[in-house]
Amino acid sequence: MTHTKNEALKLALEALDSLLYWDNGKPEYDEARETITAIKQALAAPTVQDSTCNETLRAQGKAYPRTCKKCGLGPCIGALKQPPAQPAPVPLTDEKISAIGSKIFPSTWNPRHVEFARAIEAAHGITKGQP
Repeated sequence: MTHTKNEALKLALEALDSLLYWDNGKPEYDEARETITAIKQALAAPTVQDSTCNETLRAQGKAYPRTCKKCGLGPCIGALKQPPAQPAPVPLTDEKISAIGSKIFPSTWNPRHVEFARAIEAAHGITKGQP
């Protein structure tokens, strides 16, 4: 099953929320809380569009579409303005994953859980240059 980026983010958010059910403000969960905040910010980030093309067509007395053919967001036909490109995310090392996992789950962490972390990274498009 293939998920969209937002679907994958929502799945990860649900999983982290479940893990933090018994958190009670423990410092061991700080990274997980930071991750939850980052996911929520990514889900809430608005898409920026350029609707100046709409105004240009109107000034020329031409009809303009109700929805942009490129972005589908609003009455524009111009190029979608994208936020500045972010550097490609880099996967965590096995050691870093194990350090985080053993901090969060000190009594149950197992090195086999690294595979689970890799699956989460892959769901977010974070791979070692592989699709």
